[in-house]
Amino acid sequence: MKIAYDHQIFCIERFGGISHYFTELTPRLAALGHNPKIFAPFHQNHYLAQLPPTVYSGHGFNRFPNKTSRIATHVNRAVSNGIIQRWQPDILHLTYYDWPNLVRKGAPTIVTVHDMNHELQPHLFGRFERLAERKAAAVRNADHVICISQNTKKDMMEILGTPETKISVVHHGVCETAFAYPTIIDQL
Repeated sequence: MKIAYDHQIFCIERFGGISHYFTELTPRLAALGHNPKIFAPFHQNHYLAQLPPTVYSGHGFNRFPNKTSRIATHVNRAVSNGIIQRWQPDILHLTYYDWPNLVRKGAPTIVTVHDMNHELQPHLFGRFERLAERKAAAVRNADHVICISQNTKKDMMEILGTPETKISVVHHGVCETAFAYPTIIDQL
C-alpha cells in the first residue's frame, strides 16, 4: 500500500514529538511491506536526514532563514501537492492540520490528533492562535482520525462531535533509541 505523508510538520519542527512520530512510523511501515513516503521538498527537520531515501523525498536546511518559513510553507504546498498527485498514493496521511488543496482521486485522508490542549486550555495560547480551528477543519474533512490515547478520543468526540466510527486509537510506542536512556543515566 502506498502511503503519502505531507510536508507540514517537517517545515515547522526542527526537532519535536510529532515529526519524530512520523519518522519512526515510516520505516517500520516499509519493513512491514508497505510503501510509505514522506514528501517534504524543503524542510528544517533533523530527523528526516536519518531516514533511508526510499521513504523520504526532500532537501533539508539546518534552519530556515529568518522570516522565510511562511514562504517555505507555500512553496512546499505547491511542490509537494503535484509530486503526491503524480505518485498516486492509496492513503494520504496529513502530518499537521492544514487541509491540502490536493485533488484526492479516491485516496482516503488520515490525520493524527495528539491532544486537544488548544481546545481545552485556550487561555494558554495567543489570541491569534488558529490551531483549534485548523484542527477542527482537518478532523471534519479527514476520512479517518487517529488519536494517540483514549482520553484524546473522548475529548475530540465531546468538543468536536466527531463520530466514534471515524476514530481509531493508536498509542505511541517507544523507539529503540529510548533504550539508551538508562545507559545515559548511569554515565551521569
